[in-house]
Amino acid sequence: MESRNHGTPSVSETLKALVVSLGYECIGVELMKESGFSVLRVYIDSIGGIGLDDCARVSRHLNEFLDNNEEKLPERYSLEVSSPGLERPLFEKEDYQRFIGRKVQLKFNRKIEGKKRVTATLETADDNAAHLRLDDGSDCIVPFETITRAHLVYEGLPKGKKGRNV
Repeated sequence: MESRNHGTPSVSETLKALVVSLGYECIGVELMKESGFSVLRVYIDSIGGIGLDDCARVSRHLNEFLDNNEEKLPERYSLEVSSPGLERPLFEKEDYQRFIGRKVQLKFNRKIEGKKRVTATLETADDNAAHLRLDDGSDCIVPFETITRAHLVYEGLPKGKKGRNV
């Protein structure tokens, strides 16, 4: 869901504001087709993390708003509220700047250097593009308007770690 609407706030902007009013950070909002069904997905976060009760609370609040504003969405949908998880999606330019140095996976709306998808290390991000270091050591600059989906890549625990608390 794009939020580039000028004048009246878009549904995405309104949902983000509702999430923030409940004391959570709204990572992003997306409306997409999955297996022929529309899914309205809202990602939330907070300093202490997100639990099932948090998702249920936000879901009830958003459902109430959406039920009273059915005309704002063009079709039937299923609402999902979740934490961003280990492979956190990237929505805003600030997300890219926040996660410089991390491995990311990007999908494009057209081929960039012969590829429609790439996994690379995020080197820098400016107002217009993400600057990546590919696994072969080469650099790639990807304009934000070409990115259709982006998320962090979970790389697991460093070698030698068993996942135990010490």
